[in-house]
Amino acid sequence: MTATAYSSATARFPRAGVIVAVIWLGLAIAAGATGFLLRLPFPGPQLIILGLVALSLAAGLVRGPLRDWIDALPLRALIGVNALRFIGIAFLVLAARDQLNPVFAARAGWGDIAVATLATLLFFTVRAPRWFTSGMPSDSSILLSLSARRQRSQASRPCSPFH
Repeated sequence: MTATAYSSATARFPRAGVIVAVIWLGLAIAAGATGFLLRLPFPGPQLIILGLVALSLAAGLVRGPLRDWIDALPLRALIGVNALRFIGIAFLVLAARDQLNPVFAARAGWGDIAVATLATLLFFTVRAPRWFTSGMPSDSSILLSLSARRQRSQASRPCSPFH
């Protein structure tokens, strides 16, 4: 078995990564459209999210083309993208106008604001931990799962972030 050397200077997003991302997106759309996660009993959604987070972290930590591609990205750009999560303020505004479920808005909105604030602070530091940039998308998934679980217990309300 021979080891393959990967160069960060020429790192491109691996073709397998594109295929996995397209499949992941397709499954997520199908699960949302069919209500699969809503019918899944506890702790099903949480175990799926835990598995996806573990796979994402493993894919980013194992040496190979994906890791080299991640390492080639400017760290400040990875952190800066998460500053866009101040969009959580919009969730709180919509909830105040009674246009968005207040439970969902509070959890997702304040969570996004906290991550955006931390990302903004990290953006100005010299070195920031790379794990911070790789695990951020998972917290929105967890919030959606918790929100859906709580709403399921309220039989009179539909299980949607919108009223």
